[in-house]
Amino acid sequence: MIGFSKHNERLAVGTDDGVLSLLDPAENYDAAGEIDVSDSPVMAIDWSSRHFALSRKDGSVTLYDKNQVCSNFCVPLADLVHKGPISGLAFGPSSRFLAVAGSKGLVSVYSAKGGWVLCHQLRATSDVSSLVWNASGRFLALGLRGGGLQVVDTVFWADVDELSQIETASDQNDDRPRRPTNLAFSQNGNALALTGEPGGMRVIDTTEWKVSFQLGLNRSEDLDASTMSM
Repeated sequence: MIGFSKHNERLAVGTDDGVLSLLDPAENYDAAGEIDVSDSPVMAIDWSSRHFALSRKDGSVTLYDKNQVCSNFCVPLADLVHKGPISGLAFGPSSRFLAVAGSKGLVSVYSAKGGWVLCHQLRATSDVSSLVWNASGRFLALGLRGGGLQVVDTVFWADVDELSQIETASDQNDDRPRRPTNLAFSQNGNALALTGEPGGMRVIDTTEWKVSFQLGLNRSEDLDASTMSM
């Protein structure tokens, strides 16, 4: 696992031996500290403007103050315990929420208000391979290992019904990413892009919840080849 902090003060690198190394990009990526409190492999990390979160294969999630981590003063703010490994972490806007993707499709959402307390739990139809919030925090998108995409409207904490119609209509189309592994909202939140296995890409217009662009498997391979030749 690897990830830059929001203002590139640190690059965090987690390994299978449980050590998380902190590198300083401004100093030619010299070692600036590490978190070495467990030998359980690092599974996921995420930074926000105020916090840093780290999950391990043993189901633990630890939260830190970002500024303290950058000063190599890694005292946990909170420890969250789950059953089974954590496949993904995602901070919401303004560091107010943290979504944690656990085993069997369970997604737990914690609130910074009150000290990272559990405020919502969602059940996906399969294990989650990736998750991301939009910029306003209105929507939380989940890429599913079993195939498909799920988007939760956090105003009602319910699935976006219009998206299920897109997924149903796409079930007979093999020329699309069926198991999303990468998700990205546009900065204005009006588009959700996804790539995955066995290939291809889709962009969904979130203002009308319809597919606005699709790149098929063959075109994806052509795009990869042209990119490599540049």
